[in-house]
Amino acid sequence: KTFNHWFRIGLLNRLEANMIYDLKRKFFNHIIYLDHNFHTTHKTGALISRIKRGSSAIERLTDFIVFNIAPLVLQLALVGSAILFFDLGSAITILITSIVFIAFGLYVSKIQEKAQILANDAEDLEKANISDVFTNIDSIKYFGKEEVINNKYKNLSEDAKNKTVGLWNYHRLFSAGESLILALGTFFAIYFPLLKFLNGELSIGTLVFIYSAFGGMMGPLFGFVHGIRGFFISLGDFQELFDYDKVQNEIKDNPNAKKLKIKTGEIEFKNIWFKYKKGKKAINGL
Repeated sequence: KTFNHWFRIGLLNRLEANMIYDLKRKFFNHIIYLDHNFHTTHKTGALISRIKRGSSAIERLTDFIVFNIAPLVLQLALVGSAILFFDLGSAITILITSIVFIAFGLYVSKIQEKAQILANDAEDLEKANISDVFTNIDSIKYFGKEEVINNKYKNLSEDAKNKTVGLWNYHRLFSAGESLILALGTFFAIYFPLLKFLNGELSIGTLVFIYSAFGGMMGPLFGFVHGIRGFFISLGDFQELFDYDKVQNEIKDNPNAKKLKIKTGEIEFKNIWFKYKKGKKAINGL
């Protein structure tokens, strides 16, 4: 068992590290080659935050598959088959409890996805402004704008706090719902086998086995449902990062364009014009 644990964790660590490395390199290389307009219209702090969060999402997804899905499937198959052999009613009760438990977790995780994205956006905006402030701290000091920046950050951090609390409220709903489902399932899982035992239809050994098997199911069930919540959070983190993959350069080389070779340091301005979005042309035909 020790060797298996050592070998499995080692392979998983290597897999996750390589996937995180590939993802970060892919998006870093894509973003670095995007045109100047992209970088002037996107906050540096938000870019860093999304790359970091998207990388962390890979680890959560692989851990969910290895440590939550696989144990639950194996446990359901083994325990369900064993209990089915001894008592059909108990097997059905455990199966229904498991299905309702998982379905509720999927439902809450799905409806919290929008709140997750809102919380992420607020966090990205907060981090982006922190990055801008510290990058341009000299200008802030020169013009004595500390109080203005302080008030701006207060509003941003308060917005991030409120949206995070909104997300956490789903966690409260999640915990209350799963506790109710588990309480009802436990009641029926105890009640029906106990009736059969009192009527002489089950032995004490079978009754103890059913109770022990049901109790053993709780760990994988909780692990799966909490993993599902992390799974949907990871999907939201991925979506925000993958949105950058859709961004393409506005300026593209012509087909079969020759490689540019600059032999002299001359620049020619010809027929230059410029105007603000709301205003007349400031430069016309220079």
